[in-house]
Amino acid sequence: MILGIIFILISIDLIGLAFRKLGFPPQYSVLLLFLSLIGSYVNIPIKEITSREPVISGRILDYYWFRYVIPPLEVERRTIIAVNLGGGIIPVLVSGFLITMVNPVDVLVGVFVMTVFIHMMARPVKGLGIAVPALLPPIAAAGLALWISPQNAPVIAYISGTLGSLIGADC
Repeated sequence: MILGIIFILISIDLIGLAFRKLGFPPQYSVLLLFLSLIGSYVNIPIKEITSREPVISGRILDYYWFRYVIPPLEVERRTIIAVNLGGGIIPVLVSGFLITMVNPVDVLVGVFVMTVFIHMMARPVKGLGIAVPALLPPIAAAGLALWISPQNAPVIAYISGTLGSLIGADC
């Protein structure tokens, strides 16, 4: 269903229009979109963290004249910290390219404000990672970009939304 929606958006040139507003030629819009989609399945491991969690911690059982101490039992849990190609590396590279097109002070202000905003909303979810409400960051980035620099709003919104989300959620 999502793939069908993407093809409809491509056919009415909505995605191409968005990328043109960012300063990319139309032929790169579909390429960047599909690289991001395919890259979202690629995680590059950075570090593995091992922790030991006690499950039973040395309880004593008393049965009349018999006393038994349950030895502590620990479970080893491993967490792999990884960077996603489609959701991390490609958007950062695109942002790096776009930074050269606008005032760096506007970019710094936008990224700083979005980083603080995202950091306030981000919550760790056990077994999932860090969760942020889905639509609030892009809406906030668009509004902030219109306030900072209306003439460069699409570029500022993309950069501050992308980098602010990545930095703010992981700090």
